[in-house]
Amino acid sequence: MSDVRPMGLFDIDSANYGTQQGNNAVEGRSIHSNNVPNETDLRISEEEMLRHYPTRDEKIYKLLEVARTIAPTKVPILITGESGTGKETFAKAIHIAGGRERGRFVVANSSNIPANFFEMELFPAQRNPHEYNQNHNNRPQETCSLMLDEVTELEASMQLKLLRILKEQDVNKGAIRRGTAADARIIACSNKNIQDEVNAQRFRNDLFFKLHVIHLEIPALRQRLVDIDFYSEIFLREFNIQFSKNVQLSPTAKQALRTYTWPGNIRELRNVIQRSVLLSTRDYIGVEELHLMRANSRTEVAMGEPLPQVTLRELEQRLILQTLRRMNGNRTHTAKALGISLRALRYKLNELVDCGYEVEGKNI
Repeated sequence: MSDVRPMGLFDIDSANYGTQQGNNAVEGRSIHSNNVPNETDLRISEEEMLRHYPTRDEKIYKLLEVARTIAPTKVPILITGESGTGKETFAKAIHIAGGRERGRFVVANSSNIPANFFEMELFPAQRNPHEYNQNHNNRPQETCSLMLDEVTELEASMQLKLLRILKEQDVNKGAIRRGTAADARIIACSNKNIQDEVNAQRFRNDLFFKLHVIHLEIPALRQRLVDIDFYSEIFLREFNIQFSKNVQLSPTAKQALRTYTWPGNIRELRNVIQRSVLLSTRDYIGVEELHLMRANSRTEVAMGEPLPQVTLRELEQRLILQTLRRMNGNRTHTAKALGISLRALRYKLNELVDCGYEVEGKNI
């Protein structure tokens, strides 16, 4: 498997860079070095971890800290989250944090893995030694990280093989030969509820518990309002440079991005910003240039059907209270979601208290 460049910052739906095997089932992404990895390497810094999975969201900070803590070990990791939340990017960050950046980061599409994948495709050290040395310049056998994308799609025979590898890791531990299947760090990813797949007898219960040692669930983008603003600015800078433009998001466009439900998560946001910058004929992007689906507006979903005999003021009050509850009482996030200042929100909340409403929340 040939050397390829590492995955980019938000390279979620990028082209396949490595030599593809088994009908695009396997993608190898390698960062090689002539030095054997030092098993005593310390964890990378928090700042370095954030460079590989940037965020401003407190929930993601906590996940990254857990990942940074367990990265130097070979404990199996299960990463779940909706499509487009960056599970592969997160797995890559764990690989690098574990000191395996000088080995290989291998991504396998679980629905299309060849029958001899573990024996031949993933671990070339098990091939003919003469062929391996010729093609890999006598590199030492490497510890790699294997990301199994959509792990619930593994066929029954492959589930059994993976289970045996994990059992061997438990039994032999330090006695495992480098470059073998049992030497790999296993990172399983899925956008499904794996417990539901187990209950439906489509996924082995014993394999589920082997993979479930560390479970990291990445929240959807609609649950990370601060990251919507953060990523929007990142992508805006990226595509302004790419298309030699200097456009900005209008205040109404920013508000529209915050209230959209983002079924495609970060991947969809990136595509929306890319399209908007490319097609913009002005120095700013308005709501109409975003081309967001109206049915996915959080405001419309929250309000439901039109309410009869309700004043505009009452509608505003209901929207404020609904948004405050959705933000778990966080007034800063509520103000951002509503597109108003924190001072204006405080004023409106005081009005609600005067009208007899109970208002709770953290003033942060």
